[in-house]
Amino acid sequence: MTEQILELGSEIELVVLDAGFYSVDVINNFSTSLPVENIAILMENML
Repeated sequence: MTEQILELGSEIELVVLDAGFYSVDVINNFSTSLPVENIAILMENML
């Protein structure tokens, strides 16, 4: 039982990491196409 929970936990962790990297990629893509002021606004809205 414990092993299954640990396995599930590490899978969730990987998904969260993937989501984090994905959002960083998206922000980087935005930053190449948008002026800096817009990025600051986007970041504030996310937080």
